[in-house]
Amino acid sequence: MSELSFDSQNTLAARGLVMSPREAIALGVALCGALEGAEGGRGGIWPGNIYIDGDNVELGPPTDRSINDMGPDALEYIPPEHFWSGEITAAGDVYSVGLVLYTVLNGGALPFSEAGEKATSSARASALQQRMKGAAADYPRTASRELGDVILKAIAFNAADRWPDAASLRAALEALPEGADIPAVAPVLPMTDEEIQATRQYKVDKEFEKTEPPKPKKSTPPPAEDADDKTVERFRAPKSSRKPWIIAAVIAVIVIIAIILLRGCSSGEEEPEPTEAHSVVLVSPQPTVEPTPAVTAEPDAAVETEEPEPTEEPEPTYEVYLEDVTWEQAKERCEMLGGHLATIKSQEQLDAVIELAESVNARYVWLGAYRSEGGLWTYVTGEQMMFAEWDSGEPSAYDSDGTAEDYLIMWHRRDTGEWCYNDTRNDPISVLPTSYSGRIAYVCQYD
Repeated sequence: MSELSFDSQNTLAARGLVMSPREAIALGVALCGALEGAEGGRGGIWPGNIYIDGDNVELGPPTDRSINDMGPDALEYIPPEHFWSGEITAAGDVYSVGLVLYTVLNGGALPFSEAGEKATSSARASALQQRMKGAAADYPRTASRELGDVILKAIAFNAADRWPDAASLRAALEALPEGADIPAVAPVLPMTDEEIQATRQYKVDKEFEKTEPPKPKKSTPPPAEDADDKTVERFRAPKSSRKPWIIAAVIAVIVIIAIILLRGCSSGEEEPEPTEAHSVVLVSPQPTVEPTPAVTAEPDAAVETEEPEPTEEPEPTYEVYLEDVTWEQAKERCEMLGGHLATIKSQEQLDAVIELAESVNARYVWLGAYRSEGGLWTYVTGEQMMFAEWDSGEPSAYDSDGTAEDYLIMWHRRDTGEWCYNDTRNDPISVLPTSYSGRIAYVCQYD
């Protein structure tokens, strides 16, 4: 594997964790080759346990099922099912290999970490927490779209959404333009005691710190489109008029005036000069009642009556705002603007809201529904929620730290490309600022 330019005396971690796409693919193919004979998974896949020796990629010893004595570097590369329940599976090994490839193509930084900066213990713990709770990661910075898709599938939160085993991941990597005809040899070497001790620099508590959401503060609505402050991006969907009743009222006034003028013309008399008044009251003329002809029918004949045509409910108008707010703040802002948080009742309405969300590059969108007393999902307008596109395993009712999840948010899953419903806490930004900040929006609806 001449494409791999490593120092054979060091681990992958010591090398600097930065590779070209072709080097990363070659590494992934080699690691998958080492894992194909390990039925049921082996674990122990992280940069400090990967050696490069000439043309060989060498994988250190497998890990045990306990995370209590695991070093922080090793802990950061384990899959969610290992972290939460101690499971080691073939799909879990795929996750770990995927994270290694993500790191070397992301400037040496794991998902939700900043490249080029030495991460603090708290920053590393926060990034790990987001991965263990299923936050969607961005594409690695230097990966192509095709390679990025392969890696994001490998690190999907749910094991069922990943490549099922190392052989499948290897085939996907080799099918890429940069990955053709790459051999892989991967013997196993033990780690030295010095290397093991060097990794134990901090601990990450599995029981994440509980965070109470702050009380929402009353704030002014987002600025208008022509305001100087552009911190909030505002877009409007080209739907029906925002205030259709105004048009109807204007038409009614015009009709009344026309009737009055026509009556004046038919009488042939001049209209008197109007006297000065401080207010004008328009009175609708009473229609003349025409006599209804009698209807006769045979004794057994049915009298047909026409059913009135049902009036169609006008389609709502939506506006999207990209702003770091809680659900309650988003609800208050929409009401101050004369509308309410969007209450989706059909696939067509959902598609319109998704289009708006994507227009501002949002990943999370607050919607107008919440879990009311009794556990029923209710629109902010008081009706019971009638349409939902829940993500797999949702609604879950409680976050991993025990906080109630009573508010509706829609999020974009990068691994599947789908928009799904999820129940969440009122203020997820306070817990996962890196994931939510700058990516959360809310949609106001005007009926």
